[in-house]
Amino acid sequence: MSNSNISNCSSSSSRELCNNDNTTILSLTVNSNSELQQQQQQRQMMLITIIHNKRINEIKKFYKARIAKVVNYLNENKISLAVFIDNEEHRDPAIPYFTGHPSDAILIITSDGSSVLIPWDEILAKKVAVYSKIVPFTRYKCNSIEATKSVINILASKLDINKIALPPYLTYNDYLKFIDALNNYYVYCKEN
Repeated sequence: MSNSNISNCSSSSSRELCNNDNTTILSLTVNSNSELQQQQQQRQMMLITIIHNKRINEIKKFYKARIAKVVNYLNENKISLAVFIDNEEHRDPAIPYFTGHPSDAILIITSDGSSVLIPWDEILAKKVAVYSKIVPFTRYKCNSIEATKSVINILASKLDINKIALPPYLTYNDYLKFIDALNNYYVYCKEN
């Protein structure tokens, strides 16, 4: 077969090379406009996802830097962990400051740099908060003392806990309840 016998066949959706008896030798499909638009949308979504993930990583670094300052304080003062409690009785700005979680949670920051968030709204916490580990508050029947005690006892298996800092805004009665619940540890409240 000679080259003079090959011609272009006309087709709306593809480009074909045909011989004289109109049998297709080679078919090259040209993407339609809708396929190109779909590919462009997929590229845009991938780009948005990459940008979103980059921002999430930047936000995590931001909160981890804040937690690192607390960890330095804990290590300088030989404190094993600090407890922050945000509930209806007292709103603690430390929870959103250190994690991004808006409210109703317990935060335990350990001297090794890990943070355990015990939120009332676990779904919200998973979406917005920065933490090392999350434990649902409902597991402890929404009891701050029981939740704190249980998580600290779990942490004690991995960390040498000698001194626990409780938040200074606890009522005296609550402080005594924490001391009773955490009787294996040295527990104290201090303003700073």
